[in-house]
Order: sequence, then C-alpha cells, then structure tokens
Amino acid sequence: MVEVFLLVLILGWLGLALAVAIWAEDRGRDGLLWFIFAAVTSPLLAGVFLAISKNLKTAAAEPSSRTHVRCIDCAELVLREARVCKHCGAKLDPQPLPPPAPKPPPQPFSLFDKIAMVAVVVFVVVGFIVFAVL
Repeated sequence: MVEVFLLVLILGWLGLALAVAIWAEDRGRDGLLWFIFAAVTSPLLAGVFLAISKNLKTAAAEPSSRTHVRCIDCAELVLREARVCKHCGAKLDPQPLPPPAPKPPPQPFSLFDKIAMVAVVVFVVVGFIVFAVL
C-alpha cells in the first residue's frame, strides 16, 4: 500500500513538473531547465517563480527602436526596413541601425534573489528529509 502511494506521489510530482516545463516553453524559457528545477525543488515553487518572471515571448514581439521607426507623415510605427509606410503610403528612407546599447554592469543579488535562494535550499533539504523518512 505504501509503495503504491509513493509511486502515485512521484508520478504526480513529475507530472506537475512537466506542466511547469510546458508553461515555461510557452513563456519563451527553457523547458528542460524548468522541469529539472520543478522536479528537484517543488512544482508549486517553480510555478510561482515562473509566474512572477518576465514573459520573454511578448517582450520579443514588442516594437523597439532597433526594429521600428516612426513615419515622418503620420507618426505611426513601421518596420525599419520599410520603403513605404503601411498606414499612409508615404515614401520612407531606410534608416541605419542605431548603435547597440552598452550592457549594464552586473547587479548584486537583490533581497528577493537572496530569499529565493534560501527558499530553494530549505525546500531541497526538507524534501531530502521527507524522502529519507519514507
């Protein structure tokens, strides 16, 4: 009876970790790494971290100064390579790319990062203790 319960618990844990991995892929992140993180720590904890992290798919789709320029006539955003504005039909001159922005210096760990690391360590230790007892 205990073996069946343990098997169901492990399969459920891995199933939820797989759900987190699929959700991570949908948000533009590496699903394998999120699966490993969810399986080792907790699918619930990984899901919370994933929910509060930035959605990389929508961030890549938004217009930026590297991909779009404003039309001189109608002030709408058009692709940088466009020769004719799709909104008003005005002729456009292709614009050169602006120089890349310098990378900001690495930031020290924030309080949230430190708390998250401690929480992960606590969950891993508690998980090992619980599985050692079972």
